[in-house]
Amino acid sequence: MYEKELKELIENNSVYKLKGASEITIREIEEKLNVSLPDSYKWILSEYGSVCFYGIDIDGIGLNNTLISVDKTIGWKEYSIPEGYVVVYEPGADWIYCLDTFKMYNGECPVVAWYPGNNYSDREADNLYEFIIDRLDLQKD
Repeated sequence: MYEKELKELIENNSVYKLKGASEITIREIEEKLNVSLPDSYKWILSEYGSVCFYGIDIDGIGLNNTLISVDKTIGWKEYSIPEGYVVVYEPGADWIYCLDTFKMYNGECPVVAWYPGNNYSDREADNLYEFIIDRLDLQKD
C-alpha cells in the first residue's frame, strides 16, 4: 500500500535501520505474544527490523535478534496492557503507541495511543504506514 513511499522516507531520513528479520523470527514474535501482526509491521520487520528517524523509534527486532517489541509488550503486562496490543513506540510521555491486533481488517490494524494510568486508548492511525507518515509530517512542521 504505502511501501514505496515509506521505503523512500526511511532510506532518506532514517538515523538508523537494522537488517531485516527472517519470517521465522517474525512468527516467533506472533507466537510469543499470541497475535497476528499486520502486514505493514511485518514489512518493516522483514526490511529493517527496527527503524529510527526524527525522534521516532519503531521498535521491532534489535541487534542479535533481540525481540524488542515482545520484551516491551510483556513489560507492560503488569500495567494491564490490553490483550492484542503490541508496543511499537514509547515516546517517553504518559502514553505508548501500540498496534491493536485484535482489530485486524484486510491485513492491517489501527495504531493506538494507550494511556496506562487511565487504561484508555485513542486511535491514532488506521495502520502503521499512516502512523509513521503522519508522525514524520508532524516532526517536520
